[in-house]
Amino acid sequence: MMMAKKYYVHWESYRSKKFDILRGAEGFIQASKEDFGISSVEAQACGIPVIAFGEGGALETVIDAQSNGNPTGIFFRNNLKMK
Repeated sequence: MMMAKKYYVHWESYRSKKFDILRGAEGFIQASKEDFGISSVEAQACGIPVIAFGEGGALETVIDAQSNGNPTGIFFRNNLKMK
């Protein structure tokens, strides 16, 4: 009886490079409505300003530049009318 080969995916190189890539960015755009949006939180953790769609979880995780706090980004609204 022949045993099936096992394959493993090793993500460590991606994880270790992800924050290096973010730290080299000048900004991060979160263009979709997310429930939480972990990618924008990770960008903010690296000190990168976020430009986020002004709905969903971004409203809870991004501090808008128009607020009185320490801003971490800015929101944009969708002005296009969908049919």
